[in-house]
Amino acid sequence: MEKQSMAATFTQISLEEMHQFLTRAFRALHPKQNLSRGEIFYDLSLSDNVAIRVWTSIGPHGQAAGIGSDAIRVQLFGAKLNRPLMAGKAPIVKRTQNWRDSLKDRIEDMMEAYEEKEEYWESRQ
Repeated sequence: MEKQSMAATFTQISLEEMHQFLTRAFRALHPKQNLSRGEIFYDLSLSDNVAIRVWTSIGPHGQAAGIGSDAIRVQLFGAKLNRPLMAGKAPIVKRTQNWRDSLKDRIEDMMEAYEEKEEYWESRQ
């Protein structure tokens, strides 16, 4: 018997949905919203020096990027340096019906990377 796979479908994500998800799922990391380069981002604090930055693909007036034009990105970020701590492109989360699960996985991946080499990430400041 063949299994039918469901194709990923673009989902419009509002700023309210993103805020609600991050503040509920990652409350202990004290999500803080900010704006840079015309895009709202959240910093989830791992320490005074290191955060997980979530670029939302949502603009300052709450409008999300259109289909195929931008994805949610997640990266370890040096709070004092104000720059990413990992080289290369930030892992993405596609804006599909499963965005919450995918975003949670990417954030947890960053948490694990930090915890495995905490002294290293802290020393990069």
